[in-house]
Amino acid sequence: QLATPLIVRELVTSVQDKSFAGLYYSLALFGVQYLGPLFNQMHLHLAFRSGLRVRATIITEVYRKAMEMSSADKASTSIGQITNLVANDSQKVYEILQLLNLRWCAPAQVIVSAYFLIQLLGVSALPGIAVLILCVPFSKRIAMKLGQYRKKHMPVLDVRVRLCTEVL
Repeated sequence: QLATPLIVRELVTSVQDKSFAGLYYSLALFGVQYLGPLFNQMHLHLAFRSGLRVRATIITEVYRKAMEMSSADKASTSIGQITNLVANDSQKVYEILQLLNLRWCAPAQVIVSAYFLIQLLGVSALPGIAVLILCVPFSKRIAMKLGQYRKKHMPVLDVRVRLCTEVL
């Protein structure tokens, strides 16, 4: 994603200079545009596969543990809670495994992009970078609020799942 603007810049420079290197830059641009999505899709495929395997393992272990529970433990834990644990928590682990790579990759891309912007635009790129940095606390606050709403909603979901299970 970061290579394309650099290659285009060099391509434009070589065309302006009427140099033969433009052919190599155009081939490099084709290669980057072809290989980038291919590698991205391979990464997503491996992440989905790993996530599905971990999710299946979690579901199996939770159900195995539920089968081994004593009668007293089963009385204190509803079927809705177990179903929610399996459905929601295993899904969260599945989703986290897909996005885990972004934990280091996204900040690295932002830093490298900011460096390239400063190289290209100079000091005038700093206000845009400052706005980007200032958005991080707001995004974090919104994510925390969503997490709080999700926690409040979970007991209601347990009751709903229990009622649906009893009806079926």
